[in-house]
This record gives sequence, C-alpha cells and structure tokens, in this order.
Amino acid sequence: MKRTIRNLLITIGADLAAAGLLVWYESTQFDIREQYIRILSDAFFVAGMLTLCFGLILLAANAGALYAAGYLWKKLGQKLSRRRKEVPDYYDYVQEKRAKKKISLSHFFISSSIFIAVGVVFAVIHG
Repeated sequence: MKRTIRNLLITIGADLAAAGLLVWYESTQFDIREQYIRILSDAFFVAGMLTLCFGLILLAANAGALYAAGYLWKKLGQKLSRRRKEVPDYYDYVQEKRAKKKISLSHFFISSSIFIAVGVVFAVIHG
C-alpha cells in the first residue's frame, strides 16, 4: 500500500510539473491576467491526457502487446554485437516475460482522472 501511495504522489508531482510547464509556456504567449482560467484548464487537461496515454502504453506493454518488438530488438542486438550471446527462441522469450511479476498501473489512471477532471471543471467555469 505504501508503494502505491508513493507512486501516486510521484505521478501527481510529474503531472504538476507538466502543468506548470504548460502554464509557463502559455503565459509567455497570452496575457495571463485575462485568460488564466483557460490556461489552467489547458494545463491540467493536457497533463492528465499525457499521463493517461503513458499509462495506456504501459498497460499494453504489461499485457504482452510489445513482446514481439522487444524480441526483435534483442535479436537485432545479437546480430550486430561481436559477442554472440544466444537469444532464446520467441516462445521461450514470451514464457520468460510472462513469468515476471506485472507492475501495478493504478496510480497513472488515478492521477490522470484527477487532472482531467480539474481541467474539465476549469473549462466549464471558463464557459
């Protein structure tokens, strides 16, 4: 449980940093005194969507959707390296990957839903 809370706090911190970067960028482009609600809405929504997309990519990788790409890179590395480290065949590679413990990704989806919700609230307020 402590690890999940720690991961959630790290993800929220990364989202806040991304939102802060977007607020800084948009404040250089627009007058922040007139459009601060829209700028906050954009920043929170974009940060939440980035985290959601990253979490979905990790979810697909966790489910095994990227095993073929990983195997391809291993085989390519074997062909290009001077030392001939033997790479197992694809079936053994997949079984080895499936045996590894899967990571929890709930913190990505919790953080992204919070930031998207805050962005939507700011958008509704901005009207």
